[in-house]
Amino acid sequence: MFSAATLAQQHQVFNLPFHVLLDTPTGSGKTWVACEAAKGVLEEGGKVIVLTPLKALAQEIAEDWADRCAPFVVQAYTRDQLKVRRYAGADVLVMTPERLDLITRQWRRHHKWLSRVRLLIADELQLIGDPERGAHYEGALCRIKTILPLCRIIAMTATCGNASALAQWLGAIHLQSQVRPVPLEWDVRCVNNGAAKDAQINNTVVQGLADGRQLLVFFRSRARAVTWAANFAAAGYAAQCHHAGLTPEERQATELSFRKGETRLICCTGTLELGINLPCDQVVLADLSHYEHGAWEALSVNTVWQRAGRAGRRVGQTALVTLIGTRQESPKRYLKGPFEKIGSALNQPRGALLFLLGSIEAGLISRPAQAERAMQRTFAQTKLRTTNLLQQLLQEGALQEEAGQLKLTELGRVASRTLLDLGAVKAGGLLPVGATAFDYFMTLAPFVSGPSALRDQDKPLLEAVYAQVPSRKLDQEEAPNQITLIRAALLHGACELGDEEAAQLYGIYPFQLKSLREQAARVVGAWQNLQPTQKGRLVRAMLETGLNLSAATLSLISGIGRVTSLKLAQHGIKDAEDLAQRDPSELTAFSALQVARWQQAAQALIKTFDEDPAREIPAGQRNHMVWNSEVDPQRLRRALTLKVQAAPNGFWVSGGEQPHFVSQEDHCDCADHLRVKHCKHVLAVKLYAKESHFNRLSDIIGAGAGEGILEK
Repeated sequence: MFSAATLAQQHQVFNLPFHVLLDTPTGSGKTWVACEAAKGVLEEGGKVIVLTPLKALAQEIAEDWADRCAPFVVQAYTRDQLKVRRYAGADVLVMTPERLDLITRQWRRHHKWLSRVRLLIADELQLIGDPERGAHYEGALCRIKTILPLCRIIAMTATCGNASALAQWLGAIHLQSQVRPVPLEWDVRCVNNGAAKDAQINNTVVQGLADGRQLLVFFRSRARAVTWAANFAAAGYAAQCHHAGLTPEERQATELSFRKGETRLICCTGTLELGINLPCDQVVLADLSHYEHGAWEALSVNTVWQRAGRAGRRVGQTALVTLIGTRQESPKRYLKGPFEKIGSALNQPRGALLFLLGSIEAGLISRPAQAERAMQRTFAQTKLRTTNLLQQLLQEGALQEEAGQLKLTELGRVASRTLLDLGAVKAGGLLPVGATAFDYFMTLAPFVSGPSALRDQDKPLLEAVYAQVPSRKLDQEEAPNQITLIRAALLHGACELGDEEAAQLYGIYPFQLKSLREQAARVVGAWQNLQPTQKGRLVRAMLETGLNLSAATLSLISGIGRVTSLKLAQHGIKDAEDLAQRDPSELTAFSALQVARWQQAAQALIKTFDEDPAREIPAGQRNHMVWNSEVDPQRLRRALTLKVQAAPNGFWVSGGEQPHFVSQEDHCDCADHLRVKHCKHVLAVKLYAKESHFNRLSDIIGAGAGEGILEK
């Protein structure tokens, strides 16, 4: 058995014109192999594409490859990059699978530079099984194999139970090894309950730090990672947290501090699971289950080993992996494996429909028989009937068939180029006449992912938004969907107050609001492509910049883009009319020539307005309550007899047959919690915390509230 580097040299991976699948552990040298293969291509005048699993990793990978492949030009391509070279100007192009998916759908316009790509590095290949992103990864690979038949693919994975099947699908040589230059030393600790787990986590980390190790500790939630990091920092340890709620700059600062040795401990979520080269001496998996789809689910073997692989990535380091789990979590089973098999997102209708639309747009499918063959060449080898999929696209209005030829309609073209479901693209037609900005937010809310619940103390704030915000939909509907209303209110707050202030107000992370705005802007952009309106253009500008409706009119002025409109708003310019009437001497932050041009363009724009585009109808009378009680009186009465003890990551509730753990996100590990949102243990915690409407307990259930029963 050999490392990835040794295998590559023995099998002449750098010279043979074959696809290769490197199936070796993390830290075994796969990146070195990919770079060596890339150098040969670059020296011969070819280009290389590197697929990275996460947008946040693209810049880090680009910097690493720039050092390895100097003097060739390496460029990351993500929406976060403000200034990037044209595709033709880069030798190594680092991008996400979604970016490559889009490129292959419109490969003809990219053909001049794309035809020079001789090598595709497909990292973390197991992601083709991801329900959300896998369809883009698999679709891009399928098209690349057709569009660029001479382009080599070097795919890499460390955790895949059916890698040989993937290799066969790719037509690749399967190079497999279990050898790791720094072998993992596993330490499994089984505990009886959550309280014992907390004690074990604390003891493990303290001992590791005392032994001079650097540690990554993986938790199931942001709240747990933040709480534990704060507790260790308060105890005098150099500890920080790392999760998706932080800004890219905050995450990068934490990673840099860890690499320098200034930070000895990072409490993290799965954000450090893939791709990031952050060598440490010890990995601790503090949680072996997570709450998803309304239930507690065990971590997969693939996920556990992926996280474990962060340990000992430099020769000379120790590589200790500690698993801490209850008997129900069965931590020992992760040592036996095997890795789970990877499926295909194209076995689901959503992924299959997106794949067909993209391949038709690319010109690779023009007849039903070609669609059938294209689906058969996917890794999915789907059991879905292609004729049914095509019929659905025809019925939805995304396709039309003329003389046996399949052609995209404008709806299909917009869906393909935005990578959105047809339902999301068509939803713009549901807007009421005279729709307000909040109507836009409510209409698109079902098609974005983000917070779907608020803290109890935030519900009066949502009631106020509901009662006051201009909205024809709210004036007309009897009872709005609560999740839709929450997401619409968050978007409204982000544009009215800014991400930072709105996030603080609602108790979430600014990064969550930014992500929500970006998703929403993408959907509204699709609506605009299908049926452009002035109001839609304004709402899209709101979402892209975080400006309110009035300030968004600045972006309609010729010569003023999103960045400049944001700068003008920051300098006190309220809207296009305000800019047109301002004394130029008040705008010294900009050149006199710029201001003169903007004011002239603003005056011309105002003349085209029949009415103020930012003016909206006032809110109508809305008397019905948004929030309905979800509390069962009997469970509430039972909660009064329970004892609550605070823990670093939540609460332990005892007094029944056995103790139960309630997380800070109000998730309980009892069976009753799966049936009702507020089980007696969650209610006991709410009583303990004295939150919201439970404060006046005696008014809810009568006399005898019994606060003295609760353990302070």
